[in-house]
Amino acid sequence: MPAEDIYNAFCESVISGNKNFLTLMSLEMRNQLLANSSFIGKDLSQINENVFFHYMENADSDDVFNEYLIDLWKTYNTSSFYKNKPKMLHKNVLNDYKVVRNLKMDVDEKGLAKLNYYYNMNHQTEIDRNIQFGDILKMRSKDQNKYILCITPHCDCLHPDNINGLYFFVKGSETGIGNGLKAPDAEYISFIKSDKEEIVCIEWSLKPFTIYLCAEQRKINGSHSILYMNNPCKVQYVASLKDNYTQRISNQAFSHSSRVGIPFVKTNGANSDSSSS
Repeated sequence: MPAEDIYNAFCESVISGNKNFLTLMSLEMRNQLLANSSFIGKDLSQINENVFFHYMENADSDDVFNEYLIDLWKTYNTSSFYKNKPKMLHKNVLNDYKVVRNLKMDVDEKGLAKLNYYYNMNHQTEIDRNIQFGDILKMRSKDQNKYILCITPHCDCLHPDNINGLYFFVKGSETGIGNGLKAPDAEYISFIKSDKEEIVCIEWSLKPFTIYLCAEQRKINGSHSILYMNNPCKVQYVASLKDNYTQRISNQAFSHSSRVGIPFVKTNGANSDSSSS
């Protein structure tokens, strides 16, 4: 098939697609990344490689060093998108696209929930490792709608002996997507995918507690039996939240233990004991 026919068939496929905005944006960003790839490493190559290997020898673990290098290259790769914004993201292009496609602004809850899922999830995590800050475990018990979120600081997850294997968690329960979408940035909500690839909304309780995890139970690539509230319970890793979403929940949870109760006299003469912070 001639190159021109291949090009025309490709264009027709993109134009006739009902989700071609993201396709076009991805193509442009891919081309921009490819065009800039020949310059990647130009500044980094001026750093003496002994510095990197020195850091490798002194890093807390191989994972820490590997994540640093990956993050370094990721930042270097994507910096061009901030310096030269893709044309598909320009306001006039977006407005023209909406007019040409005659887009209606009617959206369903499932679509919004899926967008929030991509917002709050860490999609670059591996599962051949120990539990980390932000990991969500599902409780495999009679109550199938309960989850726990690890809010143990990164440094303690890397060195669990420092905390005697006692990890901090908060508990969450499934709630309706409609409830989660009302004010997800005001509440403490997370969006994950279920075993059936459906979006599930979790509402977190902000009372932290600890669970002891032995070396085997710290691994997330399988199901483990733990003691929760002195009762045996099986848990299994399901997802990882991005750090900033987890940190927001963690900050609020740990502030719960900082509350101070103070007595005051009310106008009706009865004493009160306020537990607000």
